Amino acid sequence: MAAEAQLHVDIQLLEEDSHKVSRVTDYHGRRLKDTVDINLIMKWIHFCKTEHGDQCESVWWTANDDDPPDFVRMIDVKQMALVRAPPRCRYVALSYVWGGGGEEYWTTMSNVTTRNRPAGLDKSVLPATILDAIDLVKRIRLIKFETWI
Repeated sequence: MAAEAQLHVDIQLLEEDSHKVSRVTDYHGRRLKDTVDINLIMKWIHFCKTEHGDQCESVWWTANDDDPPDFVRMIDVKQMALVRAPPRCRYVALSYVWGGGGEEYWTTMSNVTTRNRPAGLDKSVLPATILDAIDLVKRIRLIKFETWI
């Protein structure tokens, strides 16, 4: 019986049902579709900036100053190059499982110089997930995301 007393059920409201309980639709779960709703993402980013601003801006490397460590690199989606993370930059982080293999798109000592140059990232060897993320960041550029990691 003790185990049952600690049972916690977490029920999430879907966007399509939010009207049934007089809730706004913007911040609830939704069924996945084949395309991304860029306007919804823009709405979420605007909400974040206006409702809790700097709270989202703090990251582990800004404890003492605004400069990220030298080893932090990002993809500049405008130049299609690896760049050192600029101070106080806005970024989108992609987290996913790489899967097997992939040596052709790993950054190594032998290809890092090339990848640091404008157009140095060869899109033909990048996985579809990374290309989709780059495309997404390019589409939301009007909010001044300079880089993507």
